[in-house]
Amino acid sequence: MTHHDFNMPAFRRGLAVLLLVTCAWHAGAIAAEVEGVRFEERLRLEPGNQDLVLNGAGVRSKFIFKVYAIGLYLTQKVSQGSEALRLPGPKRVVISILMNEVTTDQFMTAIREKLKSTLGTAEGEAIRHGVEHLDEIIDAVKLLKRGYTVFLDFVPGFGTRIVINGETKGNPIAGHEFFDAVLDGWIGDTPVSESLKRALLGLDL
Repeated sequence: MTHHDFNMPAFRRGLAVLLLVTCAWHAGAIAAEVEGVRFEERLRLEPGNQDLVLNGAGVRSKFIFKVYAIGLYLTQKVSQGSEALRLPGPKRVVISILMNEVTTDQFMTAIREKLKSTLGTAEGEAIRHGVEHLDEIIDAVKLLKRGYTVFLDFVPGFGTRIVINGETKGNPIAGHEFFDAVLDGWIGDTPVSESLKRALLGLDL
């Protein structure tokens, strides 16, 4: 190609298209992949039209079994469990089932442990109500099977919403205590798994 053959306007148009495609790819970029489950860098949570960012993702294992892949979305990234628990605003936990079948007890181990430590308190009563509600929802589904996706969404003033395979189940669980207890079981001072805690706090990404 000679100097006279070079078409600068066409080159600029092509460059602009390339930049737009690159930006669009980054906007929907995959931030993490755990056991074949992909977690996007960002998502938008309704109600409230709030953008959340992936803080970290990991896998919950029990003995030799990988139970589920899990991602934590917050309004901003943090590296301490206490920071995540105190952080205001909406939050989402995304869980993708890895085992062929998961029972209620297997799914709710972390929540039940937190409930035990708060029995007899006002916080414990609020958590107990949430646990019973989640029990009812999962019992209605019968079993959580491989490939099922569960969202636990906390929205201030709205409560905790439970979504299974894209369908909202039951009524929102009022207050923040239930969601805080769930999160504490994974990233608190005595988590069900230290390696999972590190993953959800983004320390292993």
